[in-house]
Amino acid sequence: MCEMSEERTCYIRTSLMFHDLTREVLFKVFKCLIKSDDITGFLSSLEQQNKLRELLKSNVLNVHDFNLVSGQVLNLERFDISLLVRLILNLCKDKIPKPQHGWKTKPHPKDESLGADLRRLRDVRNKIIGHRAIAKLSEAEYEKTWAKIKAILLRVVELVDSKSSENFERRINEYRRLNVDTENADVKRLLDEFLNYNKEIDDIQEKVEKLSRRSYG
Repeated sequence: MCEMSEERTCYIRTSLMFHDLTREVLFKVFKCLIKSDDITGFLSSLEQQNKLRELLKSNVLNVHDFNLVSGQVLNLERFDISLLVRLILNLCKDKIPKPQHGWKTKPHPKDESLGADLRRLRDVRNKIIGHRAIAKLSEAEYEKTWAKIKAILLRVVELVDSKSSENFERRINEYRRLNVDTENADVKRLLDEFLNYNKEIDDIQEKVEKLSRRSYG
């Protein structure tokens, strides 16, 4: 087993808890809003497929994500947090109260509505994976981020599936004691995702810089 720093351990525990349990919560939200456990059937309907094509045209969905949601047989295991939030906010927005500051602005700290919390979950995901140069969290940031995620998830679970909230809190706490090592398949997956995501960001930035040089060079 490879020795891992405390900051790396904090990052991995937080990220795995967030990834695993946020996906679960978002599926609960989706099912609650469409009033059905059959997400595949909902997305496969002619009405929703037409809406999904419009989302593709407007660049809300990229080609990869559109392919995930447009087939006859959908693999929900491949739906990530970002895709689930976009589906919920674009296909079920009329069933979600609008956040106090609107959909495009950072939620007010005291706004604990479902719409605000969905926006927060998306922002946390971007902060943990997309806007981080290294896969580490200081102890102070770890405690702050963990408390924030836990509060959001418990609020949302209480709203859409209150009977499971106590058990859900127990499961969140179990991740604090998660045995972390580089031989763990979930740990490897997470670190690979982190590296791949940041490589995509670097590639995009490089393309933008090349286009800028062509335009102004």
